[in-house]
Amino acid sequence: MESENVFRRGGVWQFRMRVPKEFAHLDKRTFVKFSLKTHDRVEALVKATEAKERFLSLWMAQSCGQSTGLDSFEQIVRHCRSLGFSYKPLEDLTDEEFMARAMATLDAPPESAIAALGLADDPSDTTASLMEFFEDARRAENSNKSDFQMEKWRAPFLRAIELFNATNGIKPVKDVCRADAIAVHSKLLDRIEAAEIGASSANRIMGSLSSMWSTYAKRSQWEQPNPFRGLHIKERRKQLRPPVPDEFVRQIVKPGALDGMNGECKAILLTLINTGCRPSEVIGLRKEHIHLQHNNPHIQIKPEGRDLKTSESERDMPLIGVALEAMRQYPDGFARYRETPTNATATINKFLKARKLVPAGCTCYGFRHSFQDRLTSSDVQERMARDLMGHRLQGERYGEGATLEHKARILDPISFK
Repeated sequence: MESENVFRRGGVWQFRMRVPKEFAHLDKRTFVKFSLKTHDRVEALVKATEAKERFLSLWMAQSCGQSTGLDSFEQIVRHCRSLGFSYKPLEDLTDEEFMARAMATLDAPPESAIAALGLADDPSDTTASLMEFFEDARRAENSNKSDFQMEKWRAPFLRAIELFNATNGIKPVKDVCRADAIAVHSKLLDRIEAAEIGASSANRIMGSLSSMWSTYAKRSQWEQPNPFRGLHIKERRKQLRPPVPDEFVRQIVKPGALDGMNGECKAILLTLINTGCRPSEVIGLRKEHIHLQHNNPHIQIKPEGRDLKTSESERDMPLIGVALEAMRQYPDGFARYRETPTNATATINKFLKARKLVPAGCTCYGFRHSFQDRLTSSDVQERMARDLMGHRLQGERYGEGATLEHKARILDPISFK
């Protein structure tokens, strides 16, 4: 971004750009100029870059006789911001605001006046296209997700909007009202009474609809109340996943106990036992995350090619005992299951249940709970335990935390060999 496009006046950064000669017949102004409404230079440069790109795109499209690029409500709102204003419908503008915006776009292309004066048509998106809009709005936060994680992320939103459309019919998003939300809520209560779903699943559907609607409303600059808000269904106390008792773990790690289980699932299971990792963290390991030749062999749980549950989940975990031996068999990770981790956990759980290697109700996630119990019984300090589990600290984090060597010394006595 050229520095001459921004300057300060009274502490506030301003934008100014000469209208290029080749576009002078389209925009009668010598300069496009307006306040960027910020005291921060970095923010001003970002806003100025967006403004320049928007004007150049608009002029270029007009000169070619093409669409102006302002063919959606969101693009009009964005162009309005590049003019230095927030989008407001015409009826919401005060006389003073109207005059300021009219003067600012007096010699500008008609599209700029439409954006600044709030003359755009209301959004016409329907609930049939809401998922597509929502996914686009969330693309930045989903950028690290793997294909499998994206499918898992989409699933509850797709189920929610499918139920909404089946209950209320497809309608413009701006017409969705409280009565529509209550109709979905009532349908969910019927399904709970019929034991088809639980309250937690119903609440997730209502939460998904609320999130989709509020995202659309925010980007369209609506201010009406969220029709899905407050329709929560009381849940019974959540059943905690039980830990796998140590006496069962000792039987599992005995030679021959896992004969018949495929090699990758066997290695995943043994690694879970001594690291306490979430199954998806181990299954998603890549070659560059596995360090077997290090002085302290370890794996790295990193958000590369996937999302982690929380930022605190990123950590290095020593490999000791059966976990080290298992990872030595698969130094490049678990290619068979990396993109479909639930296939691995389903295979492991089915095997453990069939062989009665765990108590009823236990799953492979229970090894993470067992790991936590061993940390607790060994009086491991809270800071260390949270770092090993990948949990958030209570209060502010100070320092780098424990070294691999220190972690290994803590884990060695409670690991299965």
